[in-house]
Amino acid sequence: MLIPLFSRPSPTILIAAWIWWEPNWPQTALLLGVEVNPGAYNLEEELRRFEANVKAGAEFAITQPLFDVDLLVAFLARTREFAIPVIAGIWPLTSFRNAEFLVNELRVPIPEAYMDRMRDADSAEAAEAEGLAIAREIVERVASHSRRDPGEHSHGPVSDSNRCSARLNSRAYRLDRD
Repeated sequence: MLIPLFSRPSPTILIAAWIWWEPNWPQTALLLGVEVNPGAYNLEEELRRFEANVKAGAEFAITQPLFDVDLLVAFLARTREFAIPVIAGIWPLTSFRNAEFLVNELRVPIPEAYMDRMRDADSAEAAEAEGLAIAREIVERVASHSRRDPGEHSHGPVSDSNRCSARLNSRAYRLDRD
C-alpha cells in the first residue's frame, strides 16, 4: 500500500502512527494520510489529487489551515463518495502580520471579517486573544458539520503550538459529508 502513494507526485503525504494499549500488549497501527486544501485556487486539481490519493490507499486527510468553513463544507460535498476522515486544521492567528503572511505568501484564504478583527487588535496580547477567539469560532462552526471524534489538531507557530493547543481547547471532529 505504501508503494502507490510514494511512487507518484502527491501534495503532501502524512504518515501517522496511532498507538493504543491492550491489557498486556502495546500495538501500533500505521495510518496513511494526505494533506488537502479546501481553499485551493485550482480546486479541480486538488479534488483530482485527493481522489487519486484515496484510491491509492490514503486513510485520512488533514486540511491546511482552515479559516473559511464554507470552503470545507463545499469540499466535503464534492468528496462525498470517499469515506475517509477529514481533520480540519485550525491555526490560531497571532497577529495581523501573521494573517497577512498566510494570505499573501501561503495563499490561505482568510475571510475579510477575520482580517479586520486582527487588524483592529491594539496590542500583541489583544491580537493573540482575538486569534484564539477566531479559532474557537471556527472549531464551533466545524463542529456544527460533524460528529465528535477523540483527539485534536491545531496548527500554530512551532514555539507556541502547545500553548495554542491548550488555550484553544479544541477537539477533532469526524466531518459528515451529508
